[in-house]
Amino acid sequence: DVRTSDAENEFVAALNANARAFQYITVGAETYPDTDAWTYAEENPAPFQTMDLSSITVATSDEASSILSSIQSGETTFESAAAEKSTDSYSDAEGAMGAVMYTDLEGQLADSTNAATIFSASVGDIVGPFQTYTGYALYRINSESMAADLEEAENLNAVKEYIASNDPETMDAYLKAKADEVYALAQGSWDDAAAVYGVTVTDVGAAAPNPASSSMINGIALTDPDYRLANAVMGNEA
Repeated sequence: DVRTSDAENEFVAALNANARAFQYITVGAETYPDTDAWTYAEENPAPFQTMDLSSITVATSDEASSILSSIQSGETTFESAAAEKSTDSYSDAEGAMGAVMYTDLEGQLADSTNAATIFSASVGDIVGPFQTYTGYALYRINSESMAADLEEAENLNAVKEYIASNDPETMDAYLKAKADEVYALAQGSWDDAAAVYGVTVTDVGAAAPNPASSSMINGIALTDPDYRLANAVMGNEA
């Protein structure tokens, strides 16, 4: 039987006494202007090419090579092998991935340079196996590569995320200026700042100071659902 003294209970309660709740606004890559993202994609088209692909993913390279041999010999079809043996999420569609952006394909491959091999293949070719983060994949080329349709919001957002990851100077300069605008407006009206710029507001539940990450203190790491304020706090003692 383990018991806790009243003094210890009082001490832990005191550690959690100075709790405060917060809201914060996040100015992220999604706020980057559509027109600027469109221009960036037109000036740097290679990462944003798309190609219609099908895939088969299995656990080992040997298994993938065996499936490839069966397809090439006519023993089975790509669609049948995908439906029966593939472990990826496209097996229900007989391997059909639809249009895949070059930069997204790079992110799926353990060796991102293999994306160039896939995008340089001819329509109808089956290439691989290539190691992915979920196994070894064969890819069938279903179309020529083409520029992404930037009228699609998903593709335009992918361009913005690419800029944030690969050209941080461009994105950071924009975000710093935009965050300063939001900050200035928020001094007068927090709600207006969020509404005018369409940015995300995150609610952080009451948290006490916890610089040592003690398990006895309900710190901000436990109450910040997006963890952005928590990261800032944990990384800055002041």
